[in-house]
Amino acid sequence: MRSIIILATATVALSGCMTGPQQIASQKPVTKEVRVAIAEAARNALRDPYSVRDAEISWIMGNATHNYVCVRANSKNGFGGYTGRTGYVVAMSNGRPTGAYENNAWCTRPDIKYERFGELEALKNL
Repeated sequence: MRSIIILATATVALSGCMTGPQQIASQKPVTKEVRVAIAEAARNALRDPYSVRDAEISWIMGNATHNYVCVRANSKNGFGGYTGRTGYVVAMSNGRPTGAYENNAWCTRPDIKYERFGELEALKNL
């Protein structure tokens, strides 16, 4: 898990070649393929992926090679209780998630555009 956090942090840092305003200006809607890839990665990473509710995904930000999205969702922890809405930065490379970093302050910015993430909530139907 530590290596994933380091990888995600490094990827987000590398996309830091763009300034904050440039990253915000680069926002564009997330494709269906990216949404499905992130939902599948969450299915393998979350303790209880079938409990996800109130999921949102940000528009994709960054440049052509290194980009990322923010995901916010409420899911159950190892004790079976809901954790509250938790945010993750999901680092992407070539349309595939490469790592995630929990509770990154960047994802709380009011100028980041979010939309409902039905593909993640749909894991409960599997």
